[in-house]
Amino acid sequence: MDTEKNTKYNKHYLDVDRNMPYNEKRILSPSNEMKPIVNPKFKLELESLLEELKTTLFDKNRKYGNSAFENIGIFHKGDRLVSINARIDDKLARKMQDVEDEDEDIDFDLLGYLIFRILINRGKL
Repeated sequence: MDTEKNTKYNKHYLDVDRNMPYNEKRILSPSNEMKPIVNPKFKLELESLLEELKTTLFDKNRKYGNSAFENIGIFHKGDRLVSINARIDDKLARKMQDVEDEDEDIDFDLLGYLIFRILINRGKL
């Protein structure tokens, strides 16, 4: 019987990581040093971006009301998902045509609409 496969601490199993939060887990580098799985700079930049996105979505919700989820239906009679999909299509069309205003960040706006789409599909809104 192969003892390495039955040993709790073989080269394929790092028991020290088992109960650690994901962002604190460590992996072996090629030099066998323990290194964080999540790059600290990436973590910081991602947290900053997500905070900016959250603030922007809250601000737009206050500014425009809940129009993304409660369509008044004067011209558009579709449901919320159809409405969000139409907005995503409009942003993608602008992106494909390389039409962007100074005060518009199409990629950032797309992130917001995709979050709306996820929340609607999950039945959260």
